[in-house]
Amino acid sequence: RSLYIAALCSVLVQMMRVHDNVGEILHMSQRYMASFKKLDDKWSTIWGLNVLERRNKDDRLFGNLEVLDIGHVGNSNIRLEGCIATIAWLNGGKLKQVDLEGLENVSHFDVSVLGSTSRNNFKRLNASSITDLPSEHSSCFFFHAMKNISELDLSGCKHWQGNSKGVALVFLTNLRSLKLDNTDIKEAVLVTVLTKCKKLLNLSVSGCRDLTSSKICAAKLVNRDLRLLELDCRYINLDASLWKIQKVYPSLLRLNARCTEKGRRMLKAHQTSYSWRVGARESRNKSCKSKKRKRGNNNSASSSNDESKEVVSFSSNRCSILSTGVSYSKSCEQEMFGCKTCGIGFGNFVCLACSKKCHEGHEVFSVGYGLGCCDCCIFSDCKCLEFDEEPRRGIIY
Repeated sequence: RSLYIAALCSVLVQMMRVHDNVGEILHMSQRYMASFKKLDDKWSTIWGLNVLERRNKDDRLFGNLEVLDIGHVGNSNIRLEGCIATIAWLNGGKLKQVDLEGLENVSHFDVSVLGSTSRNNFKRLNASSITDLPSEHSSCFFFHAMKNISELDLSGCKHWQGNSKGVALVFLTNLRSLKLDNTDIKEAVLVTVLTKCKKLLNLSVSGCRDLTSSKICAAKLVNRDLRLLELDCRYINLDASLWKIQKVYPSLLRLNARCTEKGRRMLKAHQTSYSWRVGARESRNKSCKSKKRKRGNNNSASSSNDESKEVVSFSSNRCSILSTGVSYSKSCEQEMFGCKTCGIGFGNFVCLACSKKCHEGHEVFSVGYGLGCCDCCIFSDCKCLEFDEEPRRGIIY
């Protein structure tokens, strides 16, 4: 059966290469989808209904697969045309995150099939170093098929020729994280994307020689809803100073992989709140010593307790990503929860605040404690992203 489907996918890829038209591609996709359904009916007839009734629908090949990580598999000469498309069709649209890092021979037609079959569940894609990028016409279908994706990494893609190539990224209005490191994407295209992606939290354009920092600041003036938490603009033309970038984006926690003043303050508040909730060893040792305090220190102790309570209430009502950013450092340790209702698990987690508010009434379970950032805004609609509107000037340390 897999050979039949692989043959159909290979024919689909070849047809898409010949006809570089979005309408024809959609028509062919519908036609080949009908062929897949006929193949399923024929397969059920051959094996008999009794056998199929005993089997679960999820017992098919790749039926339960949600995470596909084949980054840097094999060598650079390995042929993978049709492989990703075949897995996507067999999976039935359950894939949530795919890692294709370093696979230069993967065709963008395979990624298009992957996005079209897993459109509703597909949230995270790492396709860095892919050399086969779509043309201006087929890029519309390429990105429109992944319009629900939240995290996209296209770093190292060196084939963005044309002033308007890549502008189809505007279809990805649900983006939370976008990485375009070491690409030759044009300045006008990036500004257009930033004005349309209102939910973007993390942007990395390090090594993009055609970009200027002034245009990144100008995008904020057009899109007032753009609140970046992390920005990496190293090795671009800094015609606007880092101080100006922080003034334009007051929500920044990290700029060029270094903490701002606000980022340091938020991390400290996160650590304090975490130690009070979990009962870290340091806080336990301090509480033992506080029993032998003198009478004159009671006021200071009560004031410190009031401050800690404020920190706890402040952090418990907001998503932890507003304090930690997209980071995996030791200072970002926190409680981890999974959600069976939303399918968040297997390396992903939600924070304490999101488990209570965003996933209220869901089947939530505790994962433990660890390092990382909350994935609620990636795999679901986070309701705890309450941004601070007060403008603040950060300082780079």
